[in-house]
Amino acid sequence: MPEEAARARLDRIIEDLSNTHRTPRFHAHVTLLARVLQPAHDVVAKTQALAIAGKLPQLSLTLGSLAMTNAYFLSLFAIVDPGDYLLAAHERLKSCFHVQSIGAFTPHLSLLYGKLAEVDKHAIVARLHRRYPERFTAREIAVFDTSGAPEHWRQVGSVALTEP
Repeated sequence: MPEEAARARLDRIIEDLSNTHRTPRFHAHVTLLARVLQPAHDVVAKTQALAIAGKLPQLSLTLGSLAMTNAYFLSLFAIVDPGDYLLAAHERLKSCFHVQSIGAFTPHLSLLYGKLAEVDKHAIVARLHRRYPERFTAREIAVFDTSGAPEHWRQVGSVALTEP
């Protein structure tokens, strides 16, 4: 999860886009790992153990340009620079939870979920150009139950990342 100031700014952008385009609301986040099919308490405990062992340091993240696809959950997003620490955290969690990759890990921060016309997304990109924080530090991993629609997702735990 982004640090508080960046999270508040990104959450406002996401909320404004959601209200304007009648799309789902969600909190600003960079997904480190998806499709973990284990009980929430186990996910939190194992992630905590990795953090305590110093294997999950705080992440200094850089948001790059905005991109868009036709995929519902990748409708409009900021590309996240896949630095070594971010890639290492992803690989450690993937190994810990025995998750097999479906595709390449493409770190990103979604700004809009849903189906929008490409022309509308281009207008949003032009309007948002560099209005979002370019850098922030992720000091925690939030564990979410993502069952159902995004408005029903709920945080089930949080793990503090270690200082480098």
